[in-house]
Amino acid sequence: MKTLLGLAAATAMLTLAAGAAAHHSLAVEFDSLTIVKVEGVVNEVWFKNPHVRYYLTVVDDAGEEVIWDTHAHNIAAMTRQGYTKDTLKVGDTVVMEGHGTRDGSPKLFIRAWTLPDGVRRPVGNANIDAF
Repeated sequence: MKTLLGLAAATAMLTLAAGAAAHHSLAVEFDSLTIVKVEGVVNEVWFKNPHVRYYLTVVDDAGEEVIWDTHAHNIAAMTRQGYTKDTLKVGDTVVMEGHGTRDGSPKLFIRAWTLPDGVRRPVGNANIDAF
């Protein structure tokens, strides 16, 4: 009986520890003090958890095409705001604003976007009037 209880306790602890390690702070990768704005064409929609992602082809200042990996919130949070897997489609042009990475790599945590209809909208709990 003691062995069974010990095994159950160990399993519970490992399960809880795995869940705690799975979530990470955005501050590890993204700089919340900077706002980056990119305009590009959607080349892939990744409407999956843990973060919805859109891959954009952006032409940089040197005229080179760069693929940006943009992250949004999870599916539940996006759905609560009325966004679906069809909000942006491959081939759509979009302007995205958000937090860039600490290392300068072409990634963005989306806080606002201007969709193909021309309307600027928040993503998540962002106050888009603040930037």
